[in-house]
Amino acid sequence: MQRATLVNPPIPGGGLAGESKADLGERLARVPEHAIATFALEPDSIDARCRRVETLRADHDLAFPIVLKPDVGERGRDVAIVEDEAATRRYFEDHPARTLLQPFVDGDEFGLFVMRPPDAARGTLFSIARKTPRFVTGNGIDPLADRILADPICLPVAEKLLALNADRLAWIPAEGERVRLTRLGTHSLGCRFLVGEDLRTPALEAAVDRPSRTLGLDFGRYDVRAESEAALREGRFRVIELNGLTGEAAHIYDPRYGLFAGLAILSRQWRAAFAIGAAHRARGRRPLPWSSLLALVRNSPSHYSPARTRPLPDPPAIPARRP
Repeated sequence: MQRATLVNPPIPGGGLAGESKADLGERLARVPEHAIATFALEPDSIDARCRRVETLRADHDLAFPIVLKPDVGERGRDVAIVEDEAATRRYFEDHPARTLLQPFVDGDEFGLFVMRPPDAARGTLFSIARKTPRFVTGNGIDPLADRILADPICLPVAEKLLALNADRLAWIPAEGERVRLTRLGTHSLGCRFLVGEDLRTPALEAAVDRPSRTLGLDFGRYDVRAESEAALREGRFRVIELNGLTGEAAHIYDPRYGLFAGLAILSRQWRAAFAIGAAHRARGRRPLPWSSLLALVRNSPSHYSPARTRPLPDPPAIPARRP
């Protein structure tokens, strides 16, 4: 395992756990065509942090909505699209730790998994995944809350989706109207991850290799947003974040893949990680000692107690169904 942690030399442990998203944002600034402005908000009083947000918005011409998320986190945990000053304050009430602010980048979301051995002239785009948001379709009779609860894919994460849409649960979508439930491309919010191999082009492969080559990153999944699938094919995208060593080739979650097919892909992925790590070791790099690796894991979000969160709001009264 130590050998695999030699991937991504600029990141301690290769991105095994606990990597700083702010550090990645600073590095990505060297590739401006793919970067998103990222600002760190240090722990402070809620009033001070809210003032800092307003200063950043004024200085950098950032309109709402904005994105707030933990500097250290995984799987979309505690990422929020914030619509106004009141929502900003509520976020800081629940999340006192170091937080990142980014402008909200609209568009389609994708996962691009890249591997780049240190002796290779160019990296390999190992996986392309579409991140398809969850929609429900209205029938002109049931309120949105009922449509969410009636959807078998939404049901396992219904509590989160009801909270995200709390201000419109009583609304009755028209028959055939498709309602998007989240703007975050997160599997834990019901988004589907689908194979995107048809999006592969030489322009995309060249574009995704640029940040890896410039930043010295050689293994992991870039989560990106693009204006459209056509824009992605042309290599026009913005990197939201990088998932390093423990990131997954997201297309394995396509419902068309079975368990064993997914495990086979993960096996190929991890064999590549060990091979890249071995190449770095042959060049004289030394892995972090076990004590340091264990400290990274212990301090990662999966291993500390959950963040304080306010109770989910009571949904508005649901009107009775029409006879």
